[in-house]
Amino acid sequence: ARKKQNFPISALLVHGPAGTGKSHLVRQISARAGYNLVQITAADILDVRVSSPFDWILKKSLQMPSDDEFADHPSEPIVDTVLFFVDIDVLLASDEVADLESQRKVLIQFEQMIDSLKSALPKALNTIVVIGCSNSPGSIGPSTRKLFEREVSIDFPDSDARFNFLRQQIRASQKESS
Repeated sequence: ARKKQNFPISALLVHGPAGTGKSHLVRQISARAGYNLVQITAADILDVRVSSPFDWILKKSLQMPSDDEFADHPSEPIVDTVLFFVDIDVLLASDEVADLESQRKVLIQFEQMIDSLKSALPKALNTIVVIGCSNSPGSIGPSTRKLFEREVSIDFPDSDARFNFLRQQIRASQKESS
């Protein structure tokens, strides 16, 4: 039987100014950890064709043990997943900003998804991590921010970090072309 990866947190909020590479960082970490990345935008959540998008996301992502005799040998490979909410501040505006009933509904559904995730993860076969990226975390209400176990602030890199990043990218592209 496969040993489940232990990830110290299940929900992380990454924030900083636009253009600091938050999304790129999340993609790189997911890839290096071998996690499946499910990128979710506000348009995905607000799609009228899906009546309960957060439930749909969880059902597609959580892999629960079955009661059948083949429980130790699941037919599908177990896939650890990062649910990556891009510009989560657009979805989770604070209560003061969320005047519309639809916005309040999205807030409630997101909170329910996080609660469901936290209760289901100990029994799940796979690991799921929720990461939200925001350019303006102040627009997310305090009660919603508490759902995220950690917050990471990413600022613009200094000139040395930018130089090193560009040098790595050039080397990587040179290796690919040779």
